[in-house]
Amino acid sequence: MKQLLLLGILLIVAVSARKNNKHHPRCGLPPFAENLPDDIKEKLEKIWENYEVGTDCKEQRDATQQIVDNLTPEQKIRALRPIHHEPKHHLGHGHHGPKFLWNTTKEVRHQFHSLWKNQTLTRDEKTKAFDELANKTLDANQLEEYKKFAEEIKKRQAVFQKRVDQLSPEARGAYEKLNELKNQKARIFADLSDSAKEELHQLWNGNRRWAKRKFVRKHKKF
Repeated sequence: MKQLLLLGILLIVAVSARKNNKHHPRCGLPPFAENLPDDIKEKLEKIWENYEVGTDCKEQRDATQQIVDNLTPEQKIRALRPIHHEPKHHLGHGHHGPKFLWNTTKEVRHQFHSLWKNQTLTRDEKTKAFDELANKTLDANQLEEYKKFAEEIKKRQAVFQKRVDQLSPEARGAYEKLNELKNQKARIFADLSDSAKEELHQLWNGNRRWAKRKFVRKHKKF
């Protein structure tokens, strides 16, 4: 029980870091969102998607904290683990997103964010679409930052692909199947209406709350 309490405290600290610092408030999608299930991660992204850089983010921090408070013990443990995955950048908001989006409008950020989450395009198609969107919506300085960002992405993808190529046939086959399942899940969810997505969120969150109560009752003697 003490361990669970400690996990909760650590996550509160992660969300509220520099909360009382008037000069450098911590605003933006928390890094540990990467370690959480897709539905919870999407809720966190939704909270921060309209945040304007430099404005007060107390409302977003409070909403983030509510989600953290409702995580199961297992999810809290998972959230605090180091992040190890295919290198990628998030088109988030605040200074947690790529630099070329820092001073863009909500509409521009929304366009990039929507394209980033589009699972129906191949990598080459998405790269071309990003280049076209950047040339259409960014000013000269932002476009220069975008080119740096795109080049860094290419380098990291090349490094990751080299590691994939070195996998054993068994591991390579499993990786490709798991990757396709992940993409299929994202495509299915993206095609749902907002009401259907919310139904699933409520279903999964309700099951997690039940599992949390059961876990606590089982371990309360500790």
